[in-house]
Amino acid sequence: VVTATTRIRRPGEDEAAYVWMERPKNLSAQEVIVHLMARYDLVECQLFGDDYYGTPLGNLSEALRNPTGKPVVIKNDQYGARAIKESAGNDLNIKTIAMLPENYRQLWERLISLKRNNPIKRMTEAAIFMTQFEAVSDYVLLNRHHSDIRTGVERTARGLIDILQYQPKEGESRE
Repeated sequence: VVTATTRIRRPGEDEAAYVWMERPKNLSAQEVIVHLMARYDLVECQLFGDDYYGTPLGNLSEALRNPTGKPVVIKNDQYGARAIKESAGNDLNIKTIAMLPENYRQLWERLISLKRNNPIKRMTEAAIFMTQFEAVSDYVLLNRHHSDIRTGVERTARGLIDILQYQPKEGESRE
């Protein structure tokens, strides 16, 4: 599902990567959220860092009408995941998966390599995100570091596929 953001597109970033929302001026954070949800028909909208992110209802609905029965994947934060899960109720088999770095060193190296924003501020936000998202998620997937990026991506993708295909036995806990 293509989500939405108010952040500025990065050099070389595909225009189709997000729905690029225009951020209104001179409004409080809560007023911006209300405005963006109404203007872009968002299921949920959250402030992360200095930018707003949300999930357009149209994109989500279109993905859920998928006749092939393939899983619908939404890249979201802990608040958006919770809002979508709560709005769907028991109508859908929703699995929330927190995909987290293997450790804080891996996270720090990634933040430094991005060469944008304040890495210490982002590290603090990420630590809060990781603990809160893990608490509301059905599953936790560690994005394991590997010296070969392709191998690392393949391992993480395999872990995601395994979770999506997993069907717990009746009465079985996820613990």
